[in-house]
Amino acid sequence: LDIRYNMDAQPFNDDKVVSNAFIKPVVNSLLGDDAKLVYAGLILSFPGSSDQPWHRDGTALFTDAEFSLDQSLPPYALNVFIPLDDVTSDVGPTEFCVGSHYRKKAIEVMKHIENGNESSANIIGPLLKTGDALIYDYR
Repeated sequence: LDIRYNMDAQPFNDDKVVSNAFIKPVVNSLLGDDAKLVYAGLILSFPGSSDQPWHRDGTALFTDAEFSLDQSLPPYALNVFIPLDDVTSDVGPTEFCVGSHYRKKAIEVMKHIENGNESSANIIGPLLKTGDALIYDYR
C-alpha cells in the first residue's frame, strides 16, 4: 500500500528527515548540490501480504532509440528508503537485481524473471533496521 497523504506534514517534512545530515551529502555527491525532493511516500507491507510484481520505480530518461543500450548514464534520480519498522524476511524486503541499473542488464534480467529463472538474476533483498537508509538510483 503506497500512501502519499500528509507526507508534507510533520514528522515527514521535518528538516531532520528531508535534509538529513548523513543522507544529504550522499545525495548531493551523486546528483549535485541542486538536487530536489520530488516525491515522498509511505509504503505499508504486512507479514503474509503478497509480493509485488517486478517493476522499476522510475522511468528511463531516454528511449532505446535516443540512447544506446551499450551506453551508461550517471545517476539522475535516487530513492531513499528509511524503514519505520525493521524489514525482516517475514515482512519481505525490497529486492534488487544486481546490475539492473544498466539498461542492457535490466532487459536481460527481466527476460530471466519472465521465463521463471529468477535464480539466475542475482537478486538481493537487504534486511534493514528501523531508521536505516537504503539508497538506490533509478537507472
